[in-house]
Amino acid sequence: MQGDRPRWRIALALGALLAAPAARGAPIPARELGQGSASVADPDGDLAIGASPAVLALRRRYALGASGTLGPRAARGFVLTAVDSTTSAVAVGLSFAAGRDEAPTDGSGLPGWRVAGEELPAEVNRASRLDAALAWAGERRRFALGAGGGWTRASSGGESTDAFEVSAGVGLRPWERLDLALAARDLLPESGVGARPATVAVGVGGAPVEGLHLLAEAVSALASPEPGWRAGVEGAPREGLVLRAGAAGGAAVPGAGADGLAVSAGITVEDQGTALDLGGRLAWGGAETWGREPAAWLGLGLRMGL
Repeated sequence: MQGDRPRWRIALALGALLAAPAARGAPIPARELGQGSASVADPDGDLAIGASPAVLALRRRYALGASGTLGPRAARGFVLTAVDSTTSAVAVGLSFAAGRDEAPTDGSGLPGWRVAGEELPAEVNRASRLDAALAWAGERRRFALGAGGGWTRASSGGESTDAFEVSAGVGLRPWERLDLALAARDLLPESGVGARPATVAVGVGGAPVEGLHLLAEAVSALASPEPGWRAGVEGAPREGLVLRAGAAGGAAVPGAGADGLAVSAGITVEDQGTALDLGGRLAWGGAETWGREPAAWLGLGLRMGL
């Protein structure tokens, strides 16, 4: 949890969540890993750059981030982020992410399994994504409008595809401890393996008591009736210690349908502007698992404030 004063943040995270199957999405910082990827109404999170641009302007901060990832099927990647919402009433956010993984195939490009006495070839999937966002805040940062754009290049089986996407949103802060947001993401028509379907999400974030922050959001693809949800909680039982937990279900689990489920947990230790984040996630029913065993991620992050 962060205050409204301007600050620098330099983040280094190892093993954060790979947030989409087969490296076709982007890795995210360890902080968000521990709170279930809830980001629509989280002004302190860097996921808002691509998911909910308006909330970037609801709180003053100046942040830089760098994250590395490890995950199932030799998945690995990194993400770099920058947010400036202190220089003017217009907040700026930039994010670049790249990832890869290896999936065994049967030689025809279809998923395969290793069986006794047989080694199946592995197909390498790669993806990179660039997001940029602008958000304008009204007087006292109670109301904000935001828009952003994303470019994704994905490759699988030796073929590459480019996709361009647009996001927009509205953020509200009716009270100092309450954030509301509505975001529409990936508004350009879907094309290619790197593209994602257009979605609409509504989120709420609040601090009912000092030291406790709650996040909840619902998301649905415009072309699909299957909704999804994410929820996160962040608590500070004492100074310098923050505990996090989260969950996601349905279409909010990458590649999953109504039966997708993911749970997350994390811990942060802070001392004089330096924070160490540890988080983990388990997912069932999504494309990460191909309907078999749960997929697990572990994230370790270091953030330093100057």
